[in-house]
Amino acid sequence: MGKVTPLYYVAFIIVASFIPYWPIASHDFVSYDDLYYIVDNPLVNGGITCTTILTSFTTLTQGHWHPLTWISHQLDVSLFGMNAGAHHLMNVALHAANASILFLLCRKLSFTALPSVLVALLFALHPLHVESVAWASERKDVLCTLFFLLTLLSYLSYARNKTLATYLTMTLCFMAACMSKSMAVTVPLLMLLLDWWPLGRTKNERIFPLLAEKLPLFALSAAVSWLAIVAQKVSGAMDMRAHPGVAPNIANAIRSTVIYLLKIIWPTDLAPLYPFPLHIPPWQVILSSLLVIVFTGTALQMRRRRPWLAFGWFWYLITITPVIGIVHVGVQAWADRYSYIPLIGIFVLVAREVEVIVGARRKVAIIVIGSVTLLLSSATYQQVGIWRTSETLFSATVARTDNNFIMMHNLGDELLRQNRLAEGVLLHKQALNLNRNDPESYFSYGNALLTQHEFKEAENQYRQALQRRPKSSTIGKVYNNLATALLNQERPSDALEMYRTALNRAPNSKTVRQNISAVLRDNPELAESGEK
Repeated sequence: MGKVTPLYYVAFIIVASFIPYWPIASHDFVSYDDLYYIVDNPLVNGGITCTTILTSFTTLTQGHWHPLTWISHQLDVSLFGMNAGAHHLMNVALHAANASILFLLCRKLSFTALPSVLVALLFALHPLHVESVAWASERKDVLCTLFFLLTLLSYLSYARNKTLATYLTMTLCFMAACMSKSMAVTVPLLMLLLDWWPLGRTKNERIFPLLAEKLPLFALSAAVSWLAIVAQKVSGAMDMRAHPGVAPNIANAIRSTVIYLLKIIWPTDLAPLYPFPLHIPPWQVILSSLLVIVFTGTALQMRRRRPWLAFGWFWYLITITPVIGIVHVGVQAWADRYSYIPLIGIFVLVAREVEVIVGARRKVAIIVIGSVTLLLSSATYQQVGIWRTSETLFSATVARTDNNFIMMHNLGDELLRQNRLAEGVLLHKQALNLNRNDPESYFSYGNALLTQHEFKEAENQYRQALQRRPKSSTIGKVYNNLATALLNQERPSDALEMYRTALNRAPNSKTVRQNISAVLRDNPELAESGEK
């Protein structure tokens, strides 16, 4: 039997990557970011033009600065229109490309073929990665990782052949990664990790030149990190009123570090949103802290005999740190998508350990790889299924998580869109009962009541929401819907006052302006009395 070339391995990895994700071709966009991120977003839904490309580099919309991600969505619209399946398949294609590049990266790091294949398949087929691939709005994950891995691949060329061309290629790839998602900022630290092992540069070269050659990359990382913080503040995602506090954030970060590792071994009850818990049991934090200390100590102790243990473990710690929640963004405790890049380190660690255990027994290695492929493909196929529609996604999430009032609201909204009014209103009421301090909950319940023409009760819910100070991005909508509830109670003067307040809070809202014009048209006496 002839020697298997890398091209055959790459072909196998690509085919294996597509198989469990193939049903995604018939999936819809989901009303969980996809609608306002892609479908209803004027930056994207008009396709790619010179104007949208330029705007992509200056906007902080949706709490992100990632111009290349916006451009990739624009390109999809130009090529496929709003064919959701085609957008999804582009994510799968990028994911398959990432798995293939990861295989080539391992080979260039002098890993043998079978461990390299195992790393790539673990990456391609693990169900923890489904969220990054099956969710159209997470294009930034797969696109960033493409350039992230190309940056490291270019760095290996630079480390062995220090030319201006290889350095520029590496820098351009890093810039592209950062312009796809800010998580790429950890790349310079990973380069230093590679310098230690397997490149061995720290043995033969002084540390200062190794740091100096990466200073431009560290500077770019700092700039992108600052932009990411600014964008999140603009979006309201870092609103301190919604955050649990420094101590709970740190406790959750420690616990989450171990939770991701447990999910690798037992990937059940996966969901797109895990709500931040009201209380974290101290024993979980203590046990997680001990495990992290033990893992770190073991990796350091064995760094000479089995250096891949330290390499894989510190890759994981370095890349998970920006998204672990010490600086809290959003309402989640942790998220499957945050593990997309960090788990590469764990997969490298596992694959090299398997290689040591299996040794030269090639047939055993092939059996291991085949078993991994079948088991993970089956689990991933099932996880992909929950992303088929908004209803399947929200229903599965509500069933798999506790007290998830946000997903209850989302499911309620979806049922209301399907004209299943009684079910939708009931879900909104249940969600509100889970969190009576959240203005968004009152707002959502008010919207549900509005659809059932319960205008007086809807008014009460909107006023409750306003008392609890909604986010700046929502408050204009609350006033607008409150005005609509008042108008339907035949109180046009009060409604006009609320519409004008809404316009002050959301001056760019065409909907509010149209509502004001409609009230004045139907009630000319308000204009005549000076209320213009």
